[in-house]
Amino acid sequence: MILFGVIYAWDLFSAFTNFFGVLDKLSSINDVRTHNSFTLIDTPWLPLVANLILPVAIFGLAIWISRRRSVGLLAVVLVAGLGVAAAVSLSITAYVQSVIPPY
Repeated sequence: MILFGVIYAWDLFSAFTNFFGVLDKLSSINDVRTHNSFTLIDTPWLPLVANLILPVAIFGLAIWISRRRSVGLLAVVLVAGLGVAAAVSLSITAYVQSVIPPY
């Protein structure tokens, strides 16, 4: 259980770094856009916050689903939850990166 907690925490850490990285990148892009009188780019708050909540919610849901079950089933549910968390997190990250211009 501790090993899975560490792996889910790693996903949470990557969500935090993505959150602050996107905010920093958008801040610098919006500074340039303000200086050149362009419209500002809105921050995609919903996907960023969802990416932060996702690993914790899926870990809790996996523990709740597999309560009072065998250790093997707990491990299977946690691995499946980790796959779901990784796939959805990657999709959210790709969406956020597509919203932000590359410059």
